Amino acid sequence: MNLKIVKTPLLWKLVDEQNQVVARLLGRLTGPAKTVCSPDGASVYLVDKAPPSAPGAAARYQMYRGASLYAVADVPGPDEQPQDLSVSPAFLFRPPRIQKIRIQAPGGPYILQRMENGRVTVSCSDQDLGSISPFFKMGHQILSLAPKTDPLFFAGIYVMAYYMYHEDDIDLV
Repeated sequence: MNLKIVKTPLLWKLVDEQNQVVARLLGRLTGPAKTVCSPDGASVYLVDKAPPSAPGAAARYQMYRGASLYAVADVPGPDEQPQDLSVSPAFLFRPPRIQKIRIQAPGGPYILQRMENGRVTVSCSDQDLGSISPFFKMGHQILSLAPKTDPLFFAGIYVMAYYMYHEDDIDLV
């Protein structure tokens, strides 16, 4: 199943091949949190990025279902590089890129991995579950999902991939 991601400033929609909305992602005016809603507008998940708890510590991506924590991904910090969570080498003016994160969730762990061509692949137990087209391209992004996957859950996974992809952005003041 291929879903097209249509973005506006505060609302992102995931649309299927028949132009039916299968999920909505609502942004906030402040902070990176996004709410994953069903097509009828009911809130299902809240995905947020928790800042590092201490200098040099890792950020944390969290997905809540209702009031309970449903999925979590610990992002390696700039000073740590676990064996199975790789970080690309840093350049002079750019922090290292995160290449892979592990999301602990029911039915998981899920692995998000950045590919050389800019795509992000989603896998679980060495089984390919889908991919996300490159983030920096003209036009809409495509979220390709394997059959029998929950598009609402993968909308939350998409938000975590978005956080991962933009983790190395530099803010200019």
